[in-house]
Amino acid sequence: LRAALDDRVRPTLRRWLVAAVRSGATRAACMLHAHLAYLHWSTPPSALTRRSAQTLLTAQAYILVNHPFNDAADGATGAKLRKAEDGGGVDEGLGFAPTELFDLFQRQRRGGGGG
Repeated sequence: LRAALDDRVRPTLRRWLVAAVRSGATRAACMLHAHLAYLHWSTPPSALTRRSAQTLLTAQAYILVNHPFNDAADGATGAKLRKAEDGGGVDEGLGFAPTELFDLFQRQRRGGGGG
């Protein structure tokens, strides 16, 4: 599975990312960075390579700078919100709940880098 993700999925997402950035499609670029990072959801921190660590750090930086996060508590608008069980909204503008991405970034950072 890892080989398929690295050899097929990653290059496709990277091509789409380059096209999105060149055309100024920041929202799409944020979503693509999120998907590139999510490729490493189940990668143990000890198995991260330099390339995967670079992917995670670049995605985190790009998303934090460019994604307009919604504060569901104040009813902010802009990104796609899905109703949560408690009646509040969940920002899904990245294709994943932001808390899932933050969890991914924190788990991988805590585990150290690759080589």
